[in-house]
Amino acid sequence: MVTLHDIRVGIQQLQMSQKIVLSMFYLENLNLSEISSVLDVSKGTVKSKLFYAREKLKSIINNEQQ
Repeated sequence: MVTLHDIRVGIQQLQMSQKIVLSMFYLENLNLSEISSVLDVSKGTVKSKLFYAREKLKSIINNEQQ
């Protein structure tokens, strides 16, 4: 079972750009267009960064639980 502590520890291991995108999306509740505007990147880039940040976080958490 994944705990909040596991998620926090995993997030700390992400690259800064991944932390920023996750934070803006999940904590600040910004949509992809808003994040795109703030970061001055395309919406596709935001989607990609968000996808890879989630995948990396899953990988980190899964490796720590084994």
